[in-house]
Amino acid sequence: MLPKTWDYSHVNTQGRNLFILRDMGHRIDAIQRTLLEALEETVLRGFFSTIYCEGYYGEYIPAFPATYTQQELKSALTFEGGGWGCLELFTHGHRKSIIEGKLRVIGVDNTSMRDEEVRRMKRILELHDKNSARTLTKEEGFELDYLLGPGTYNFTDARSGSSVEMIVKDMDEQKLKTAGLVYGDAHLELMMKLFRERGIGYALYFPGITNVSAEQERVYIEQIYARQKMRSQ
Repeated sequence: MLPKTWDYSHVNTQGRNLFILRDMGHRIDAIQRTLLEALEETVLRGFFSTIYCEGYYGEYIPAFPATYTQQELKSALTFEGGGWGCLELFTHGHRKSIIEGKLRVIGVDNTSMRDEEVRRMKRILELHDKNSARTLTKEEGFELDYLLGPGTYNFTDARSGSSVEMIVKDMDEQKLKTAGLVYGDAHLELMMKLFRERGIGYALYFPGITNVSAEQERVYIEQIYARQKMRSQ
């Protein structure tokens, strides 16, 4: 466990800035709880009133009844398959401000790319399992090599670039000087590079936890894939 900390070394003192919260592990309870605390603090201190997020596209509206307690919401999200995320609890607690337009939560993910990336990752897991069980066919071996090869389309980078474009466009249209961003850590190196190229500075929050196991990542992919199938039925 490392210290929870903000890094202000890339803040643009003369221009626009983002407060970026590094999501080191989607749906990992300890990480999401830490991100939620940081998000609550920065909004309470008035650092920003617009938050951009991964996993959605467009205006994020609280989906659960206002009468739900935080624990009831966590239970409902876990039952759906996928555990709870900091933004779901945050938007639930701030639904009045969101409905009144005092607080904006905007999804900036290309969800079609995201769904395709999840399907690809799910297939890789399936083929890895078959390889471990020594039941992988020759054709499936070729498929696995292709999926892991450098020539395959990089959905992660494509989603990152698309999100940056949406964020910059919205900040321009809304004339925002500051905004929040909650996004997966695998995307942030490229996104921060693109922000710097656009003259947008940032403060970066590290939640202090990095020990996300391969099994936790597998469970997350399985849960997201299951959600996709439910939506398509």
